[in-house]
Amino acid sequence: MSTLLSSLSFLLASAAPRRQVLRAAVSALAFFALPAAWAQARRAKAAAPRRYPLRAGAFFWMPQVASSGPSVVVVNVYSQMVQVFRNGVCVGVSSVSTGKPGYGTPTGMYPILEKKRFHRSSTYDNAPMPYMLRLTWMGVALHVGHLPGYPASHGCIRLPAAFAPKLFAAVGRGDRVWVVNRALAEPMAMLAPITPMGTALLVPEAYTQAQYWDTVWLSGAGNGGGNAAGGAPVVAQALGGVASSAGADVSATASTQAAVLAQPVELGIVASLSQKRLYVLHQGYLVAALALPESVAQTEMEGGAVWSWQPSAANGGAGQWLPQAAGMADIADLPAKILPPNSSFVQRLYPRMAAGSLLFVSQLPAISDLHLAAPSA
Repeated sequence: MSTLLSSLSFLLASAAPRRQVLRAAVSALAFFALPAAWAQARRAKAAAPRRYPLRAGAFFWMPQVASSGPSVVVVNVYSQMVQVFRNGVCVGVSSVSTGKPGYGTPTGMYPILEKKRFHRSSTYDNAPMPYMLRLTWMGVALHVGHLPGYPASHGCIRLPAAFAPKLFAAVGRGDRVWVVNRALAEPMAMLAPITPMGTALLVPEAYTQAQYWDTVWLSGAGNGGGNAAGGAPVVAQALGGVASSAGADVSATASTQAAVLAQPVELGIVASLSQKRLYVLHQGYLVAALALPESVAQTEMEGGAVWSWQPSAANGGAGQWLPQAAGMADIADLPAKILPPNSSFVQRLYPRMAAGSLLFVSQLPAISDLHLAAPSA
């Protein structure tokens, strides 16, 4: 465990040297402004440490970084903050107000039991609870409420009025909500700490090896998210995967290779420049990871940028990464630097990648110390 802790601590503490500064002229675009504002909030917290990273009522919503996939939610009572993840990637973060002393919000893993756009409390004077997401039948739920900047509810998780409808639309019954109460060195990470099944997203090899693959997924025996090829969803005990050694070849038969090529899927790829690491996700599960070269990690960006994958029948089946906003000419070559077309990693990845797969590149951290605390399968 000490080795794993030291490996994760290195990732959390390391930051790329700031030798190359690339600033796209897109500050007026909301898509880039949101990650930039998030980055500014992180810097403000570092300069003047405080328990609650976001002011009361503040939130960010970035659906462009993950357009599809299952959702999970993480609420941190300690920092009075909630994060929403789609396909394992953070699409939203908001301030909240949880239970006041004597009415503490219980921690644990909960499925969403009920969704109601209009709801009133049967316990507290018929109080309105708009956009209610029920976690327990004992009265704990997420809903719109007053946020004074500290825990003030009777156990529920109050949400800003403008944020609650976005969360309500992003999740469904059965989606997991993990409520924790932890002081974190990094409270805002881009990668979900849990899978849609509520188990730990990361395996140690994903952040300690130069290259990691879930070989079950890679072989074509699983399509990610615990789905057997061509079958119905199953419990994802195999999705922890078997890590291949750094640089080792993953063998596959000709028939398996044909199956892989025939079944491209929509993937989400998160590249954290500050942590020098890239993660590949499918249906909210981690399927691959890669250490980024120092030359790429040295690139500095304010906020983040997203590209969408467009396959092409020309050039031997190669495709291209299409920028998802204007003003990205200065970083047009960044996807090719992060994922060199001739690398062994890309040769395994691209045949499985369908149109619409997204690459999100940012200086924001991908993982935090909360990932080590996530429940095992």
